[in-house]
Amino acid sequence: KSLEAKNMFRLAFHGGPAVEVLSFQGKNPLEKWKKEGSAINKAYSKETKSSVFTLGTTSKIQLPIDEKQPLGLLQHFLVMQIYVPSTTNNLHIEMAFTDKSGSKRRVILHSGAKELVINQLHARVPVTSIRRNIWLNLSIDLFAFAEACFPESGWRQLDFIQ
Repeated sequence: KSLEAKNMFRLAFHGGPAVEVLSFQGKNPLEKWKKEGSAINKAYSKETKSSVFTLGTTSKIQLPIDEKQPLGLLQHFLVMQIYVPSTTNNLHIEMAFTDKSGSKRRVILHSGAKELVINQLHARVPVTSIRRNIWLNLSIDLFAFAEACFPESGWRQLDFIQ
């Protein structure tokens, strides 16, 4: 099968600026997400006046469940609405993408990283300036990250979020 036929979001409308990959609609909004750890809960936030997911310090969610089935998202930006408590010591956001040559590459944003480390297929980026104790829209320019970490590799699609 071609790469296009295997993509999780191959039937999603990609002509617009956004594709929603997580919402509270339906009975089980996390059914397509892989969940690790027991401290993943749905809670009501008075501040946002809506339901939110809370993750414990050792919990994580990942899309897609099976890393072998790429997301196939073509949008340039990944936007996450997040709240990071001041007590959080270890913030870890991982994204994998396919470049124009078909190579898989990973970018890891990590609060525990002391310095930027880039090798041929992976980049670990220190996260030092995320505001704490406030809801924020964390916007990541995926094209810019791909170009900064892996010059001239090009960007094709987002395959994985954790």
